[in-house]
Amino acid sequence: MSDSIAKCFLPMPNFPFSDLFGDDLERALIIHRQFVELGSMLQRFGYAVDLFDYCNAEIERAAQEYGRRDRRYKEFNDSRHGWQQIAAREGGMTICDFGKVIASIKHNRQECKALYSRIDGKELEIIWREFRATFKDRVDIRDAAAHPVDFFKTPEDIAENALFSDYKNHGLSLENPNACVIKGVIDGRTVLYTVGNRVVEYELSANTLDKLLHFKSRICAVFHPPSSEQDRVQVS
Repeated sequence: MSDSIAKCFLPMPNFPFSDLFGDDLERALIIHRQFVELGSMLQRFGYAVDLFDYCNAEIERAAQEYGRRDRRYKEFNDSRHGWQQIAAREGGMTICDFGKVIASIKHNRQECKALYSRIDGKELEIIWREFRATFKDRVDIRDAAAHPVDFFKTPEDIAENALFSDYKNHGLSLENPNACVIKGVIDGRTVLYTVGNRVVEYELSANTLDKLLHFKSRICAVFHPPSSEQDRVQVS
């Protein structure tokens, strides 16, 4: 995982700040910060995966040391599972925030005349569309992870968000559930929540991190810096 995390901040576009002024400079600074933020989010997700993996290894070590029937193992398992829940929440929120950064880059490109032609809007739109398809439940997952109480405060909330139909997938098998509430259940590497009377999920894994890294690399590639001094003058 350390190799993947090391790639989080590479590559970075080279912005022509010295050629920009006023609102264009302000927008360019925002876009640049968002590029940097993509790396920070990937790092956050990578650390969440690392924490999850560390807990799995520690749980297995405790099982070997104490035996799975021992009270000490149960206490240790409960503790490390709690840490995994923290990692699961962080991972779910980070994927959603990653999408918000892409949307911010798209919006600020539209408002920055000097960089508008330097950022490939067509390719950026393709990336955005593919990201949304890959992580289609990211907003529901973020909301359920960050504000679980808000989904089940009242009978109306439960009627709107709990699971009432049969569900069988991963390690869960529910027949005729009566307002079943799933809040961050972890099955293997899959994290599940109930939102809008359905189950939403994502995978907390190195595979998901690699997908995010791929999106980040493609986003950085949409920026085309000035290729000559004449181009630099045209930018301003």
